[in-house]
Amino acid sequence: FLNNGLFKYPCMPAQVSSPDIAPGSNRPEVPRCPEVEAIGEPIDRRTLDTLRPLRRHGVNVLQHVLETYLITTPKKIQELREHMAQGNHEGSRGIAHTLKSTCGMLGAAHLSELFRSVEVQLKAPTPPGVPPDTIAEIEAEYARVERAICTILKEERGRAAAS
Repeated sequence: FLNNGLFKYPCMPAQVSSPDIAPGSNRPEVPRCPEVEAIGEPIDRRTLDTLRPLRRHGVNVLQHVLETYLITTPKKIQELREHMAQGNHEGSRGIAHTLKSTCGMLGAAHLSELFRSVEVQLKAPTPPGVPPDTIAEIEAEYARVERAICTILKEERGRAAAS
């Protein structure tokens, strides 16, 4: 698992260098997940509850999945940025689709919805492209998700040490 670096991801919040998104910017309206927003967290922890009791070869599956997500997602977001800059709509759409699904399975509803929005925009017969502030919004939301996952990982490690 993870090149023998099991459970050693240093949980540090991502640095987002992009400016805040201007109100009234020209981007499509993104539906919100009321249940997640009501508790103000970027991750719906109830989604992760199904993974919590699982073990594979003695390894906590939830920890493994979350750490893998933290390792792979920043790379995928960078690839998305590069494909979009090159005008590679098909490559961008494929990455957005993968990230949409992954985020949804982990309960990161708003981030999943942002990737869905990119995917939908790029499915058009003649894609108009994705507004530049969309990647900044994705990076900002990913930073929130990353911080939440780091907190969850610390809690999981505490549970494991206590048992």
